[in-house]
This record gives sequence, C-alpha cells and structure tokens, in this order.
Amino acid sequence: MKPINVLYVEDNPMDADLTARELSRRAPHIALTIVGTVQAAQARLAQPEGPPYDLVLIDRQLPDGDGLSLLSQIRGQHPDTATVIITGAGDEEYVVSVLKAGADDYVVKHGDYLARLPNVLEAALENHRRAVARQQRPLRVLYAEHNPADIDLTRRHVARHAPYIHLEVVHTAREALGRLPPDGQEHDIDVLLADLRLPDMNGLELLKEIRQVRRLDLPVVLVTGRGDEETALLALRLGATDYLPKLPNYLNRLPVVLENAFHRVELAREREALRASEALFHTLAALTAGAIFIYQDERFVYGNPAIEELTGYRRDELHTMRFWDLVHPDSRELVRARGLARQRGEAVPGRYEFKIVRKDGTERWIDLTAGALTWQGRPAAIGTAFDITERKHMEEQLERVIGELTRSNAELERFAYIASHDLQEPLRMVASFVQLLAERYRGRLDEDADEFIGYAVEGAQRMQQLILDLLAFSRVNMSVRPFAATDCEEVLAHVEHSLGSEIAETAAQITHDPLPTVLADRAQLVQLFSHLIFNALKFRGPAAPIVHVSAVRRPAGGPPPGQAATSAPTDQRPDEWLFSVRDNGIGIEPQYYEYIFDAFRRLHTRRHYPGTGIGLAICKKIVERH
Repeated sequence: MKPINVLYVEDNPMDADLTARELSRRAPHIALTIVGTVQAAQARLAQPEGPPYDLVLIDRQLPDGDGLSLLSQIRGQHPDTATVIITGAGDEEYVVSVLKAGADDYVVKHGDYLARLPNVLEAALENHRRAVARQQRPLRVLYAEHNPADIDLTRRHVARHAPYIHLEVVHTAREALGRLPPDGQEHDIDVLLADLRLPDMNGLELLKEIRQVRRLDLPVVLVTGRGDEETALLALRLGATDYLPKLPNYLNRLPVVLENAFHRVELAREREALRASEALFHTLAALTAGAIFIYQDERFVYGNPAIEELTGYRRDELHTMRFWDLVHPDSRELVRARGLARQRGEAVPGRYEFKIVRKDGTERWIDLTAGALTWQGRPAAIGTAFDITERKHMEEQLERVIGELTRSNAELERFAYIASHDLQEPLRMVASFVQLLAERYRGRLDEDADEFIGYAVEGAQRMQQLILDLLAFSRVNMSVRPFAATDCEEVLAHVEHSLGSEIAETAAQITHDPLPTVLADRAQLVQLFSHLIFNALKFRGPAAPIVHVSAVRRPAGGPPPGQAATSAPTDQRPDEWLFSVRDNGIGIEPQYYEYIFDAFRRLHTRRHYPGTGIGLAICKKIVERH
C-alpha cells in the first residue's frame, strides 16, 4: 500500500510507544513521527527539507497548548494536511468544537481504539484529499432567486468567503429548468440553490419537476423563510437534499450546506455504484466454477459457493478457520515460503499448485492464483482456486508412460545394437563361404547353379550392409561424446574430401554459404552431411549434380525462412541455426516428406538405386539429438 507519513503529537511516552508499536504491527505502511509539544509540531511542519506530512494526529491536552489551537494553525498554514484529534471518553462537546474547527475525524481513547486507528487515519486522509480536491475544483451552483438584494448579498459573501463556489443566477423556476436537461442526461451543474417562493413556481413544484418528471439526482437546496419548517420537511420528503432557513447569519452556513449537499449526493452515487459492483461481483463469483475467497487477519472472510464444493466445508465453518488448516503437510513449506517472501515485498509467483486436505480427509490438488486487495478498508488477500486433481493424475500417468517408453526405446536400441553386432560374425562366415563357392564353382556347374550362387552372394552382401546400417542407426542416441564447438565449414570440407571419387565421377559441384561454428557432436555432423550429399549425388537427374549448403540464424521455435511469424516466439532457448541442403536431383514428392525419414523406407527399387533405406532415418535421429 502507498506509505502514509503521520506526525503524532503526544506528550505521554507510554501512549506514544504503544501507538507506535500497534501501528507498526497492524499498518506498517503508516510511518509515525512522534513529538511531545505544540512547539515541536510547529517546527516539524515548518521544515522545508523534511518529508511532507499527510496527516497530523493530535492529543487533546499538551504541555504548551491544546489540540484545538494547533488544529486551527494547521488549517490556516497547511491546508493540504489532514488532522485527527485524540480525546478521552465524555468529551462530546469538545469533539463537536474540533469538527467545526475543521478536524477530519476524532478517536476516543477507549477500548480497542488502537485496532480502529489505522482505518480512521486512512479514511480521514482520503476524505480530506477529496475535500481539498473539491475546493480546488469549482463548485458550480445554479442559484434561482428573484430578490435582487438577496442575490447581491449572496454573491458578495461567496466571493469573499468561498471563492471556489461559482454562482450562476437565474430569476425564475422556468429559467432554472431551462438550464437543466429534460431527462437524466449529463449536465454541468453541481448544486441547485433555489428560493422556496419564486414568482412563477414555488420550490415544491420545481422539486417535483426535477425529481419525478426529469428524474435528475441533482443536489437541491431550498432557501426557506421563518416559519416554513413544515414546508421544509415536505421538501425533504419530495427529494430535497437539504434546506437553509433565512435566519440571521444564514449566509455563513451557506458554503458548508452547499458542499455537504454536493458531497451527500456524490456519496450516494458512489454507494450505488459500489452496491452495483458488489452485486456484480457476487453474481460472477456465484456463477464461476472456481473457488473464490478473501483472506484477512488469518481468517477466511468471504467465499463463493464453489469453495464449499472444493474444500467440503460450509462457508460459516471456513470463517473460523485459517488457510493453513487446509494446506496438505507436503505443501506447507512451499506455501509458507511464498507467503513470507510476499510479506517481505519480494516478487514471487502469484500462481502455484499444491495439495489441500478436504473435510472428509481426501486430498485434492488445486491451482491457486493469489493477489492483494483492500477489503473493508484494510489489507487482505484474494485467491481463486481450481481443482486440478484429475489433470495431475493424468500428468502422473503420462510421466509413467513416457518413462516406460523411454526405457523401452533404450532397451530396443540396445537390443538392436547387440543383435546386429552379434549377427555380424555368423553372417560374415556365411558370406565368406558363399563367395568361396562363387569363386570355385562358377562355370563348373549348370547355369541355374551359377544364378543361385549369385543370389546368395548378393543377399549376404545386402544383409551385411543392412546390419552395418542398423548398427549406425542404433549408435546415434548411444553416443557419449559431449557437444563441443564444431566448425561446420571444416566438417563440409572433410565430407567433400571423403566423397572425392564420387564427386569426380558424377562431375558434381558442391557450394556453400558461410557456415557457422555450432555446439555439436563432430562425428555425427560428418555423418549427417555425408548422407545428405551422397544422396544428392546418388539420386541425380540427367544434369551434373549441383549441391548447395546454407545456414540461417533464427529465434528458437521461429518459422522457417521466408515465412512470416504470426506471434512472438515463446521458446526461451538460445537462437538456433537452420541448415539447408539443396540439389538439382530428382526430388521427393510432397506426400512422402514424412514417410521417407522412417527407417527402411524406400521410394525406388534396388535395381534403380541400391541401398537399405536407413540413411535419412539416421539423419533425422542426429538432428533430433542436437
């Protein structure tokens, strides 16, 4: 809350100390400066370099004067400073005198007055600031009066004693009605001051027209004569805000009556707006599926119907409970740490998830969003809570499934590695003997035997290549090499050297843009570029292959190059590099973009393009690992 600087004038050290300690505990935003005399208070208020005081709290009896004299000085010299007087029990006459002298409020030293003091100080300061704002803003008064002498007297008195009141004079009721809108529209008049006896219409008829026909809530003050008390009471019943009898010195009361009438109607409007706002709040709170509560002084002071369903407690039961009574023991440390950090003024998340224990003993997970507000003039916390137990159960189940899948995939990869590794030896033996048969007996048996032996040799070779590719595929995620800074231009040069014979044989042209240095597994980047460039040479068209490698930097999670971003990236990772390998080969049909990256998927027969169909699957796994 916004700090409030208070100057406390109190000569009793025990009262001063007790007040300071209670305010520090109950309202730490109120900063108290204590002095013991009128002279010390005057010196403090006169210091130009010191902090300005928002309010002066004055004890009635002081060693060098009384509170009333100091109050009068403050009103004259420091009109922007609010004042509150502290009195003893039985000082009713004194209270009336200090309020007439301009005090904003008073406090009686009796009972739990220190518990009420923060609210009194805050309300007095707010009311004083409103009054100052009203005086700084002109009070626009429409004055309906036909007597020239009364008009002249009133104008001169207001100009001298209340210059903030701007009078606009009309002489008849119809002129006054002509300045007002025909219905409840906006207008620029703050108060209507009308004489009860106007030449064309009396004040009661004018009042009926304003209230019953035009339905305006404009403050109306009627000026009556001697003996008009019954008429004045009737005017009040018809909707007049106040009346002012033409008694001796009645003009001295006029500014206060006009201000009070204006303030009374403004207050009624604010109360109506507040009532409508509270009704809307209660309606929305009753309709929402989430629990809404207000927590103050370690107690629930408000709860909507949904909180009963969430906690299992009736709302009247919750009003006697602390928030801690609901929090599950496993979650108390989290909630306690957040609460203490918030009290220290630290920035903490306003939303978090934890467990509660319902009245029947069952446990529920809730998603709580908390914030601060002022409830009935004092600090409080407001919270909205949703039951997320089912979601938590689903998340736990999903985590178990993911864990099981991760273990299963790891076991499958290890199985594939071991199986393919162990198959190499017997397959190598089979291949060796089949090749020996081909060498020794080709041409010595009939043509069918030569064909069969050829099939056997080709199958053994394909099986060997398939096992080698399967080993390479399973080793991608089994690599334990840490990522290190890797120069991609050096990697590409290495790949071009390794594929030198294939590049020369196909008359291929390999080009590239400037390539970055990235954190990567160098051996796997070599493998990645080797597969992609070899595929470009292998799946070439009639023209000599042209292969171009490029890389562009983009925010993590951003759109591909050439595509506009539809929203700001939400990924918090560092920027990433998007590599492209383009060639002028036979290409891939769009419907096969996903299909071709699965293991052992082929779009062409081995007769046209030999291979096992695992190269792009290895590329995909390498990219995913990085």
